Amino acid sequence: MSPALVDRVLDVWERGVDLTVQERASLVAGLDGENRDPACLAVHERDAALLRLRRTLFGDRFDGMVNCPACATAFELPIDLAVLEQSAAEVQAVRVETEGWAAEVRAPSCADLLTLEGETPVEYAAALFERCVVHPTRGGEGVAARDLPPEFRAAAAAALAARGADGPSADLSCGECGHAWRAPIDVARALLDELDDWARRLMDDIHRISRAYHWSERDILALPLRRRLFYLEAIG
Repeated sequence: MSPALVDRVLDVWERGVDLTVQERASLVAGLDGENRDPACLAVHERDAALLRLRRTLFGDRFDGMVNCPACATAFELPIDLAVLEQSAAEVQAVRVETEGWAAEVRAPSCADLLTLEGETPVEYAAALFERCVVHPTRGGEGVAARDLPPEFRAAAAAALAARGADGPSADLSCGECGHAWRAPIDVARALLDELDDWARRLMDDIHRISRAYHWSERDILALPLRRRLFYLEAIG
């Protein structure tokens, strides 16, 4: 990782310490160099940017931990992020029609998630759905998105899920009880946790080296990794 990138990542990490998960995810996604406003991205676009960044920073392999929903057994889940990124779908709005009700429904955007943070789970789900509905009608006449029945909402969710709007996931099987399920992968939270651990370790390395040798933070960050590790070993 180049010193310039390390400096940018540390700056974003510092600015995001007191922000919410969704705010931090949008902030970090802005590091992908595409010159786009991350808050204007669809969630799947943001997650794709986060996957690219994670591969640049830490490589393609990610080792997560999951719990079987049937027996609660915990086990390690190794993930190839290159494969996961290739499988990321470009989710388009879907046209849903059922029993006289009709509308286009798009995938959630980062702006939707940022706006709705703090709502209760029930309020959040309802408000998110309504924000994603475009031109709802019944029998050709315009209606409010909140009037769409549960059956329509279920059909819309299924249509979006079929196009990958649920985000990255993995097909898993428990070695203890044999239960099989499809587990969603929270790209944003996983990367943010990993980035926080990395930044705090790096800051601790800087503290130890500067304390021993009285070098500046910039000089320490400019050191190649192997040389920095040598000095840390020498400090003991």
